[in-house]
Amino acid sequence: MIKGVLPHALDMALGMNIDLNESSTLLKFSTASHKKDPSNDAEMRYLADQATKISNISDTSPTDLVEGSRYIGALPNNLGITPAQTFAIQGALADAGLSGSTIAATSLVQFLERLNDE
Repeated sequence: MIKGVLPHALDMALGMNIDLNESSTLLKFSTASHKKDPSNDAEMRYLADQATKISNISDTSPTDLVEGSRYIGALPNNLGITPAQTFAIQGALADAGLSGSTIAATSLVQFLERLNDE
């Protein structure tokens, strides 16, 4: 897993101006929750690029993405929502003032659970 993730975690760390531990943690949770293969270079690049993009164009922080990914879990993936869409929703929630990983992630999980119930 380390070999496939490390180059992309390093790119994320540089692109988000965070440490390697935080970027690798984000990739770890994103990989698990979206059932991506950590040895697949294209999938790891995709996750890293999408997380970096959203972190740089929205009010969400890398830390919020990490914590949100940890809390949100596999629910978006189970509903067919892509990692890019999940990160974008987290960014939009932050832009709307729901900053903080717990508040944004809780809101997202509640919304997705309602969608899943219908």
